[in-house]
Amino acid sequence: MKKRRRLLALVLALALCAGCHDTSQEGQTETNDLGGTGETWETAATVPGQKTAIALAYSPSDSLNPFQVTTEYNYYLIPLVYEGLFRINDQFQAENLLCESYSNEGNQWEFQIKQGVLFHDGQELTARDVVYSIQQAQSSTCFAVRSQNIASCTASGRYTLRIRLNSADSRLPLLLTMPIVQRNTGAEDHPPGTGRYVVEDVDGTVTLRANESWHGGRVPITEIRLSALYQDSELSYVVGSGVIDAVCFEKPFATTSPIRGTFDVSTFPTTDLHYLGVNKNNRYLQDPLVRQAISAALDRELLVQKAFSGYADATLLPVNPVFADYGITAADPDALLRQAGCTDTDGDGIYNYTDGTNIVLNLLVPQEDEMKQQAASIVAQSLLGSGIQVQVQALPAEQFQQEVAADRFDLFYGETRMDDAFDLSEMVFSGGSLCYGGGDEQVAQAMTNVKNAAQDQVDAAREQLYQVFSQQMPIIPMAYGRGCVVTGKDVMNPVQAASRDPYYNIHEWAS
Repeated sequence: MKKRRRLLALVLALALCAGCHDTSQEGQTETNDLGGTGETWETAATVPGQKTAIALAYSPSDSLNPFQVTTEYNYYLIPLVYEGLFRINDQFQAENLLCESYSNEGNQWEFQIKQGVLFHDGQELTARDVVYSIQQAQSSTCFAVRSQNIASCTASGRYTLRIRLNSADSRLPLLLTMPIVQRNTGAEDHPPGTGRYVVEDVDGTVTLRANESWHGGRVPITEIRLSALYQDSELSYVVGSGVIDAVCFEKPFATTSPIRGTFDVSTFPTTDLHYLGVNKNNRYLQDPLVRQAISAALDRELLVQKAFSGYADATLLPVNPVFADYGITAADPDALLRQAGCTDTDGDGIYNYTDGTNIVLNLLVPQEDEMKQQAASIVAQSLLGSGIQVQVQALPAEQFQQEVAADRFDLFYGETRMDDAFDLSEMVFSGGSLCYGGGDEQVAQAMTNVKNAAQDQVDAAREQLYQVFSQQMPIIPMAYGRGCVVTGKDVMNPVQAASRDPYYNIHEWAS
């Protein structure tokens, strides 16, 4: 049976690879061609780290007010001007920024604010500014989700902040990354912040100037000119010629931007999860062993290299493996299917379920997304090699959403932006905004246990969560997308980027 399945899978693999373009990414920083067509531009030779005035992409029609920003380019600039109590590094760990220390008991938290930190106008940061900023964040598009569990937020003295949550959540520091502005300035075009740069707007020309009073010390790149980008087709020129020094792609695997030339490309992990949604009411998929077998059968490395052009991290869990893998490894899919009582009774290379029927599943995918269609084909190829037949069905976006919402699917290609704490709640609690095909009480309870855990017990609770998840497999994680920052060849010191903060170490780009 295995020999026949391998032959079927090989035929499909050859058909797939004939149309695949592989631009795999092996290192963190590399010279690369990001696909598309365009000209190669050469810049004058320079010594890395000597450029102290640079230009970044900017949307002039959008705001730089952190609570009003709507575009990708401007969102990337916010961490340069504003800081939160914490920031998330490239390992998804919370780093103290404006918070000196904190403690908690249940749903009650107390934070000590760093003393001596100055806003751009010279006024000192206080707990009242933090309270005001969190209140602004609760009604903003970008940051409301992070603050939705905050029931109350009060200042107790000049540097002490107290937060009460609606329900306990041990991961709160990972969510307190919303920008802090000076109180009562939230409606201004450029509210005073505490970050590395100050916004200077002169007759519509916007520049970020180094904050000479920044609490983090000297900022070698003293000036950042913001240059408008209106069409992706301009990127091959602007980066290659030095008109713009850095451009961030949050989803380089999905971009149609024609960038071709010699660049330095620094990749970074994100919280962009790609997964298979599972209808647990399906007669085959109601068995956790079958769901485990599907996960085990996936060729995630092929998926990453072909569908994602290398810009992804394969994962067995709904947490980015850069954060932790918790020792979970894939089992033998054949052994799992046999354990579920499945056999190939008719010798056609496809497993028969306990009722004698072939295991045949449909996989819904958005018709407009070529990358996801390619990925779905690779999924079908992988599962066919383990005796599970998958029929890919591409639907128009609106119909795709309707079918998923109505649970009219066996599997569907899902993508969601997880929060920085990798909260599964909306995907596994019945009635959750991302819970399709039925919830999972065991995983939901394990997720609740993580939130309720004391600080010294969070790691153990997380490990238990992912053990339960790997047994239940309510969804089937495939990969977390990687973003990248493209800079001119040998222009900057090494670029370190983080999810939601691609210019994470911009203050170190120059010496």
